[in-house]
Amino acid sequence: EGYAIAYIGKIIGATACFFLGRTVLRAWLIERFAQNRLLVAFSGAINTQPYRTACLLRIAYIPFPLKNYGVAMAGMAPLPFFAALLPVELLDTYVQVSIGSSAKDLQTLFSGEYTPEQEDAIRLQLMAVGAEVVVLALALAYLARLAHKFMHDVDEERSAPATLL
Repeated sequence: EGYAIAYIGKIIGATACFFLGRTVLRAWLIERFAQNRLLVAFSGAINTQPYRTACLLRIAYIPFPLKNYGVAMAGMAPLPFFAALLPVELLDTYVQVSIGSSAKDLQTLFSGEYTPEQEDAIRLQLMAVGAEVVVLALALAYLARLAHKFMHDVDEERSAPATLL
């Protein structure tokens, strides 16, 4: 039940931010963030590889405003946005809910308030969370390298101050 509520809430929130960023808030966002080097770098990637960039940005643990308002301001089309949003947030929400649940189970394990049958299930769940953390760390390392490459490419391509417009 908590998982479904968290997932639906994330989808509704991201959708609202994305469409507000493409319409009502677009001029305001551009006025304030058009010089942002990271947004300029991702703007180029959005234009050349929209689906890949959308997935990578959704996977990255970067602030939600960049994931939603930022890509809307940079001109991402709705199809790549939603093609990445739905499956990636499905997994991301699972990881977050799983980590929260595991923290509770870890407390139970350390306090000794469990039955022998629960012990194996708790240990298995904690191992799964450990594997999720390793995969997440690898994905973040890859994204950091990719973001660095995008930033380097933008710096090389533009000698004058860069903007989204």
